[in-house]
Amino acid sequence: MSKIRRKVKVTMVEKRGKCSPHEVGESFEYPVVFSSQVRPKGMCVAVAHSLKPYVQSCYLGAKSWERDTPDIWFISCPSKKGTVWKIEAMELSDEDFKSQVKEVYRQFEAKEL
Repeated sequence: MSKIRRKVKVTMVEKRGKCSPHEVGESFEYPVVFSSQVRPKGMCVAVAHSLKPYVQSCYLGAKSWERDTPDIWFISCPSKKGTVWKIEAMELSDEDFKSQVKEVYRQFEAKEL
């Protein structure tokens, strides 16, 4: 079994109506170890809840239903006039992975997550 060395980045790519907390182009990164288990600081709860299963799938390497971009997911927030988010995994070197793991544990100890 190969090691997973990824982080997941989500970026708002479309805003169809009013969305107070977020703007097009805004991005969040999910902690590498706990992928979808921790909501990134500043992300609204509704978006985080909607993205959770897809962030986890992307982190684990599952392919999206997008034929032209199977490694990228496009998911809408639950509002009918909401936002569209691009979800993509980024491969990390062993060094970057270890650094991110240490940072996640530091944040847990400091009760920042």
